[in-house]
Amino acid sequence: MTTSAKNGRPRAPRVSPEILDSAPPEAAEAERGLIGWMVFNSEFPSEAAEIGPWHFRDPVKGRIWKHALELHTAGIEIRPTTLAPHFKDGEFPADALYSWSQEAPTLRPTLAHYIKQILAAANRRRARHLGEELLRQSADASFDPENFRIQFDEAFSERKATEPIFHLISARELDRETLVVQFHARQVVPRLVPTFTGAAFKTFKTLINIDLAVSVASGTPFLNHFETTPGNVVYFSGEGGKVVLQEYARRIAASKGLALSEIDRLWFSEKLPKFNDPAHLSELPRILRDVEAGLVFFDPIYLAGSSGREESSFAQGDLYQRLGDIVLSEGATPTLLHHNKRNSTVMGQPAELSDLSWAGAAEYAGSWLLLSRRERDDPQRPGEYKLWLNAGNRFGCGGLFALDICEGRFSDAGGRYWKVDVLSADDARKQITSNQELKRQQASQETLETNKKRLLKVLAKYPDGETQRIIRDMSGLHPGPFKATLAALLEDGCVEACDIQKSNRKMPYEGYKIKESDPL
Repeated sequence: MTTSAKNGRPRAPRVSPEILDSAPPEAAEAERGLIGWMVFNSEFPSEAAEIGPWHFRDPVKGRIWKHALELHTAGIEIRPTTLAPHFKDGEFPADALYSWSQEAPTLRPTLAHYIKQILAAANRRRARHLGEELLRQSADASFDPENFRIQFDEAFSERKATEPIFHLISARELDRETLVVQFHARQVVPRLVPTFTGAAFKTFKTLINIDLAVSVASGTPFLNHFETTPGNVVYFSGEGGKVVLQEYARRIAASKGLALSEIDRLWFSEKLPKFNDPAHLSELPRILRDVEAGLVFFDPIYLAGSSGREESSFAQGDLYQRLGDIVLSEGATPTLLHHNKRNSTVMGQPAELSDLSWAGAAEYAGSWLLLSRRERDDPQRPGEYKLWLNAGNRFGCGGLFALDICEGRFSDAGGRYWKVDVLSADDARKQITSNQELKRQQASQETLETNKKRLLKVLAKYPDGETQRIIRDMSGLHPGPFKATLAALLEDGCVEACDIQKSNRKMPYEGYKIKESDPL
């Protein structure tokens, strides 16, 4: 690259005037002939199915082709009278269309040739654009040749070559379409929306996502609660290997009354694609296309590579976008498993989207499943766990749910299993309040029993009884607990009231002593 003699800065290479001044490649005769034949025959040519509106050099012809395809799909005859309403006043080329259609009767043998010409011209225009873009970018010191090579490969891949870079849709066209939000798992996992599962360390993110994978592949409820739409699923895993995948998937399938071998729509890979590896990204579409995947998991994304600038939402967002575009272009939903920031979630509180580690994750997520602990694990009850599941998405669906998980222990007869109960947030909070009250009651009862033993130990020193004040002082209890403990002993019948005669007092004191047992 040459530099400027004045300031030493990089200078863009000169572009040949012959290239820039020449008109972009086009196939005007082929475009006219193809559209004329279609209008003359009132029929969309089936052999031209690979041609889209973006392949036409003339945008008006591209719009005619687009609306003709819509009419064909809707079963409406393709005529100038049915095409004209899609154009504003004065835009519809009625006279030209009539002229093109008059030549159509003789064009049938040349249609295949015309189609090849249109596609070739479109590819040459794309190549020209990329060449100009290469010259423009190469003038920048930060130019990345490898990134440009990826752009070039995508532009001429089997699928990308037939798609426009941008496609504008009018408000009228948008309003005319009937669009319905579809879900892999009702309410919590929408289709074709990038989904993040965020969780603190060791909070079942892999098990819960394999439950989602098995559920969608088998058409059974996710977590035995959320209805699913059956579809093909691919699960890329970077941790644990086949041993862990097999153990998890087998017991999850068993919880649904299935054998893992009975699930035909599910595929696993123990190798995780690298987001910044061009070879991996070019191989991914073929894999998804071969199995017609509808839902794809990447577990976990920290092993899938990063930009090296995890604090930059621009750098990380570019990686997520690159991967997401590849998966979405194949008609599949990307689901990325990720960790939450350390100590970001307070114990007992639901996780928030902002808890996801690295910049860009929360911004890119269109749907999310966030896991956190509802209670600390109880060492006395191994294999039982209580979590919060905060599910949300751009459509305002989802909600806060509580998960009661039981998976047992390896030492149990039959080994570990998988059982999940899903509760509403209100029911879970009532359960928490009830458990806390029960624990308070248990603690209070334990304290009372301890105090009873202390009082009985003191009273045993005074078989004939002693005054309340001396008994309290000897026990070391405060007035409140002392009165409650003494009342409990009296109610139990372990202690009875008695008179205490002091030598220097005529009237006896009220006292207490251990009650003598009745003779048998």
